[in-house]
Amino acid sequence: MTRASECREWLRQNPGWHFSSDVLDALGKKGWRERQPYGWALSNAAALGMLGKQGSGKTVRYCYLAEPKRPACGGWLARVQA
Repeated sequence: MTRASECREWLRQNPGWHFSSDVLDALGKKGWRERQPYGWALSNAAALGMLGKQGSGKTVRYCYLAEPKRPACGGWLARVQA
């Protein structure tokens, strides 16, 4: 399971708005070396529209919106072969 999918799954199971620290604490991530990539994953998932994002700086909160959309054509291989 990827970092982003772990975060999305936790947010899906716990509806509402949550600070990234709440998500990372619940996932058992300790120390900045372990937490930083998960923070990036949350931010990227919000930028892609999979998570809602509210606030700025240290007051950003996230909520679950949707699973990532998979390409209908079968992925990059189908596009290369076309």
